[in-house]
Amino acid sequence: MDMSPHRPVPDEVQQLLLRWPEREEIYAFLALDPVGTVLWVSPAAELLLGYVHDDLVGESFGRLFTSEDRAKGLDQHELTIARHVGFCEDDRWHVRRDGTSIWTNGVTTAVKDHRGDLLGFAKVKRDRTDLKAQLVTLQNRVASLQQTAQDRLAFDETMVHEQANVLNALTAAVELLARSEQASRPVVEMLTRQVGILGRLLEDFRTGMHPGEVPTPKLIYETVQLNETLTDVANGVGAAAAAGGITLETLLPSGQIVLRADRSRLQQIVHNLLINAIKCTPAGGKVWLKATVEGEHVVVRVEDNGVGISGDMLPRIFELFTQEPRSLHLARGGSGIGLAVVKQWVDAHGGTVEVRSEGEG
Repeated sequence: MDMSPHRPVPDEVQQLLLRWPEREEIYAFLALDPVGTVLWVSPAAELLLGYVHDDLVGESFGRLFTSEDRAKGLDQHELTIARHVGFCEDDRWHVRRDGTSIWTNGVTTAVKDHRGDLLGFAKVKRDRTDLKAQLVTLQNRVASLQQTAQDRLAFDETMVHEQANVLNALTAAVELLARSEQASRPVVEMLTRQVGILGRLLEDFRTGMHPGEVPTPKLIYETVQLNETLTDVANGVGAAAAAGGITLETLLPSGQIVLRADRSRLQQIVHNLLINAIKCTPAGGKVWLKATVEGEHVVVRVEDNGVGISGDMLPRIFELFTQEPRSLHLARGGSGIGLAVVKQWVDAHGGTVEVRSEGEG
């Protein structure tokens, strides 16, 4: 078991590496052949998934996936990504032997020999059902708070509307009174001042309901076939990638992924991400467009092996006019607004967007 063709691993280290999966109780290890057939499972698989060694050996590892994920081809899609990129990480529901579901976090790694030929895959999984439950609880709390805030806003808007009707009536009455010869001038002037004050207070209250308000982007929702949409976007930027000497790979499940979204905005999101990756990747580099389903979420990933992003830039990368100085020589005149637009439209859909980089290079 020579772990590297250049630096042999000492025998005692190899023994540790060989015995570690057998002693590990938190992570389940599976060894797969090049087509996904299970060759070996660690004892922790019984604790995690309820299967013993003989239950899975010789079976397709797709047996662990839910029927919905298998219908989308996500089991083979996982191997495809690992084969092309080197690894595939995901969070998804898996099915235990007793039929119950378990939320797992894991990674599938392609194992190749020194010539680059695929030997098989190593799959590592960990039970994170507790984390998923916490996440769902927090999402429910956020949804409840948002609904409460929306209900209060609707109530406030109704009250403002009704008060505006009363104020309009008072204003009309004061104007009518001012035209009367019998009306006391001091009284009319006092009423005029007070109605004016009420008008300003009402406007202040209306403004206070939406402090610093930016109009919510309008979305036109429709049923979207994600595979088709992503393929169209990738085809649209293919010429830009080729012109820069960059290989663009689209890795999508064989089954259709369907969601409700604004198709044109979704295309704009992915287009901006791909163009950003292409601009920041030198000639000879690669950009990958990938998609999958993790639980109730559609996950789209754009990855590249370009110049990378510095640690101090990561928290600000989706802010307006933000650009990574080290990539400006490659960006060819970028404006620094593309990623801000991405975040705007992702937020409008109720989604999230994040960036990861280990730093420059």
